Amino acid sequence: MHQVEKEKEALRMELNKAKQQIKEADTAIGSQKAEIEKLNHIINEADQERIRQKKEYDIVVNERDILGTQVCAVVLCVSDCVYCVYDCAASRSAASKDLVGFQAVLAC
Repeated sequence: MHQVEKEKEALRMELNKAKQQIKEADTAIGSQKAEIEKLNHIINEADQERIRQKKEYDIVVNERDILGTQVCAVVLCVSDCVYCVYDCAASRSAASKDLVGFQAVLAC
């Protein structure tokens, strides 16, 4: 009978050891699930921030394009104005020469 008691005690110890391993595994699984939840939250926040930054980037690019168009319009306008001023100056110079020639004719 003593042998049966020893085997029974050995099985009880083995059962307790297995229960302890299961408890430790459950604790580890719980910790890993919490870590997964935490990491998923971080990923979701990062995705939201990426979307926000993409929208902001698109707005800035659109504003840049609008400003680029406006700058081109201003440059063309200034270029036209410079051409007009130059043309006007050239016309006045020619008119001045014609006036001097006309005055010479009148003096005769």
